[in-house]
Amino acid sequence: MLQDDNRSAIRAFSAHAVRKCLLTVLLPAVLAGCQSAVAPVGSAGGVSFKAGENTIGEACRVISAKPENNVPAGTSSYQVFCGEWEQPSATIYRSTDTAPVLELATQSWWRSRIDNRFNCEPPLATSILGGIAVTALDCSFRVGGWPNQALVTRIDEAVFFADSLPATFPVVERTIGVLAGKIAQDQATKQTTLSSEIERLEARLAGSGYSVGDLQRYRDLLRLAQYYNFQGLFPEAEERYREALAIHQQVLPGDRGGLGFLYIHIALQLSNQERFREADALFDRAEVLLQYSLEPTDEATLISYRAIHLANQRKYQEALDMARKATQLRRQLAEDFGYTFPTASGIIPGSALSSSRFNPSMHTTGSVVVTRAATAVGDVAQSLSVEAAMLIGLGELDDAERVLAEAAAILGQEVTAPRRWIPNILLQQARIAELRGDLAQAERLLIDAIQAQQALFSQSRTEGLAYLALGR
Repeated sequence: MLQDDNRSAIRAFSAHAVRKCLLTVLLPAVLAGCQSAVAPVGSAGGVSFKAGENTIGEACRVISAKPENNVPAGTSSYQVFCGEWEQPSATIYRSTDTAPVLELATQSWWRSRIDNRFNCEPPLATSILGGIAVTALDCSFRVGGWPNQALVTRIDEAVFFADSLPATFPVVERTIGVLAGKIAQDQATKQTTLSSEIERLEARLAGSGYSVGDLQRYRDLLRLAQYYNFQGLFPEAEERYREALAIHQQVLPGDRGGLGFLYIHIALQLSNQERFREADALFDRAEVLLQYSLEPTDEATLISYRAIHLANQRKYQEALDMARKATQLRRQLAEDFGYTFPTASGIIPGSALSSSRFNPSMHTTGSVVVTRAATAVGDVAQSLSVEAAMLIGLGELDDAERVLAEAAAILGQEVTAPRRWIPNILLQQARIAELRGDLAQAERLLIDAIQAQQALFSQSRTEGLAYLALGR
């Protein structure tokens, strides 16, 4: 969308070759493993029992989960499946941790896992199962802001950790009672009394009950929208984001922060279609709503998308100023999450991310969310790429080369960061070489960009751009 000279050719490629490939080959891959199915029934020798219905009427059952990586030895894992969905509605761990419960809720292996997926408010004290003390966390998914609940409690010599969709929390409470020996297994389907925590949640989350199927449909739409956007299929991306918006408004009619998250993505798709007045209005609405978001990356995303919006209108200097602001915010977030950026001595202008040095096929599962540090580092690389595009548009090739070299150094150092920006970085480095008249270097970089993109998926918009540039 930022390559002005090739805009019509890009769209022709996108509308024909990419759409054909998407519908016949790549779309099933994007959705692989994301559809509803009969949930697992448990393995012989493990825990497996019915746990009654959740608050939206889905029958739930509990099964032992497979051992996980990065979980302390001796920790048992359980999953709660409700309805006919193959994704769990809750996860429970039982361990023998001896640290105080409040410490486990705020600084532990479990809390690190929670923080990678959720934003949580400060812990609070409440109770379950007729007075057993728990430390509870009111959380929301980092992507979209949908509510989720978490808790830590010690019962006799065992510690239980749990996170759950709000509708499944009563089932989690009964399950912990069974696992702790406080409730007979044949009583797990009955909710005889309301605990203090259930009463609190009912007051806090009235009308916020949703199934894991609702959440999965929402995530699938976000994944598809991201894919269409990356391919340059902007009307299709807008449509998927609006479908996700409809689900969000139906499930969480009073939410504001998650609504702002969707508005900034829809606004970018409007801008990419040159519907600039509509985009302006939606960006403004998003800015107001994002005041209520708990996700720290949303502000930087809004600023970065507004930079692209300005670039789409060929306001390159304004776009560059805004892109630099987004980069600075994202740098600070990455450093807050513990990342140390490459030093100046480790950044070589003109250095490239060749396919022989870096494997862009790493971490291409299509997940909407990864660890906070990896997300933040990938966001910085994306911001630098946007800066470079502005600098190229302004004819400041030396600065563009320097910025791209830093992005390359970051992705080369942090292998957990998303690899989808590598082909674009290589493509921009090739453009700089072409503008300088170094056609041999431009050709090498374009071939690297094609190979890097093909390692992710083939017949893409970026691949098409690279072939068009080779044709020049």
